[in-house]
Amino acid sequence: MAITIIEIILAIVISAITGAIASLIAPWANWGVEKKKKKLFWRKGFINECKRMIGENRFDPDVFRETSNYSNLKPYLSVKLQKEINEKRYTPGNVMSLKQRKELAMKEFFIKKKLFYEINFLEKKWGLL
Repeated sequence: MAITIIEIILAIVISAITGAIASLIAPWANWGVEKKKKKLFWRKGFINECKRMIGENRFDPDVFRETSNYSNLKPYLSVKLQKEINEKRYTPGNVMSLKQRKELAMKEFFIKKKLFYEINFLEKKWGLL
């Protein structure tokens, strides 16, 4: 059997189409991989920064509530914890008794503990561990 001109033209056209498709798909696939890497890198940094802030000795939920980290973290927190963080605990100028200070410290300790728990859960959910 002899190869006809039509078969040769068909092979050239198919090769050109296949090459064009591959040249479009390869960068798109590479872009998808890079996008995932950047997302993973951002998430790791975000989680680490939240843990650092919460782990500080002078952690204050009222101050944390005003940060961009809290704004980014808020959609992933339980509604109950969000309410606890958003609750006003202390008004500057108010004199508190020792009992009130102890209660405030305990509330802040439990908020801190719950934040660590939920952040660790989020870290596992995102596959960072």
